[in-house]
Amino acid sequence: MAIKRGAQGSIIADSGRVFEQPAIKLPEDEIVESIGAGDAFHAGMITGLLVDWPVQRSARFATAAATSTLRGSGGTQTLAYRDVLEQVSLEG
Repeated sequence: MAIKRGAQGSIIADSGRVFEQPAIKLPEDEIVESIGAGDAFHAGMITGLLVDWPVQRSARFATAAATSTLRGSGGTQTLAYRDVLEQVSLEG
């Protein structure tokens, strides 16, 4: 289960473990809108789980996907490619 909290990150619960996934901070002047960020988070989380990544990495991937949408409008203009999101998820 994931509870998304926008700029405060998310809380993830899995098999009795609970952890907080921090948000990836962007300067306010770079944020255009948040439409689609939640959808990108869900898609990122599902992608990570389907390829058998640990939940923590899946949450980082999902957070990177959501963050990448914030710099454009409509939720898809700035969604990063998977290879970029994978790199970000490994850095966390």
